[in-house]
Amino acid sequence: MAGSTTYALQIDDSSPTVSYLPYPDSLTIPPDLLGGWTPSFSNTSLTGLGVVGSGTSLHTTSRDGASLSLAWFGEGVQLAGNASNATYDIFLDGRLQTTVNASLESNILAEFSSLTNEDHTIQLLTHIGASSAELSFDGAVITVGTGLGNATVTFGRWSRARCCPSTYPPQPVIQRHSSSAGLP
Repeated sequence: MAGSTTYALQIDDSSPTVSYLPYPDSLTIPPDLLGGWTPSFSNTSLTGLGVVGSGTSLHTTSRDGASLSLAWFGEGVQLAGNASNATYDIFLDGRLQTTVNASLESNILAEFSSLTNEDHTIQLLTHIGASSAELSFDGAVITVGTGLGNATVTFGRWSRARCCPSTYPPQPVIQRHSSSAGLP
């Protein structure tokens, strides 16, 4: 919506909202990048059974045909990560969008904006031919429109007293400001 306030939600690669195929964690020692997706961390090498990761996480694969997908409501999405000697297809709402040749210099795997503010899905499908190729996914940023102009988005906690029987994670609270309040 033109003039609508938007906000960005960051989705980490370890979020359960991201679906990985054939599997999200190899749980083998050493990690099996050819078998599927394997988590790795900035302060720990690729993890296996009994190894606890620390730092920023990534999911990495060297498997041809591995995929990840994310469903969301909003008007934009950005997938962050990098690819080395790997190509991949991007499907937006089930339609092939582009085939991308990427390298380690790239931090954005795909980006779409100005979509209709509604339910969407994005899927990344790997095409890996070289034994040294790999693709890493760091996370996504979702852009959501509020449908309101001149609004601010803050995050608060819902509690039993306000809503439901238990405490929930932070939820966006949208507040509309009138132009007489002196806000831009």
